[in-house]
Amino acid sequence: FEVLLLEGENSKRVNLCERITFLLYSKKGDRKNIFEIVDEFYKLRNSLVHSGRFGNNFRESLLEEISHLYRKTIDKILIRKFGSIQEINNYIQSKKFE
Repeated sequence: FEVLLLEGENSKRVNLCERITFLLYSKKGDRKNIFEIVDEFYKLRNSLVHSGRFGNNFRESLLEEISHLYRKTIDKILIRKFGSIQEINNYIQSKKFE
């Protein structure tokens, strides 16, 4: 998802969370919840990749939740026929400031 949604950015975790959130949901409450799920997963991913360990508070349901969100995100990208990361960025920016 970093390759699909990010382009050489420094704040990967926050940007990835925002992009998935804004691609999928328009209601603030939904966005907050989804942001937290993606953020939790990205922290878990970082822990595994950088230290070879899962965190102490690993939730098995997280894998099912993130899998569902990632599938929905890919569907959204394909349905809207985004041609580049820049098009996705422009879409996200328009949604952020509606």
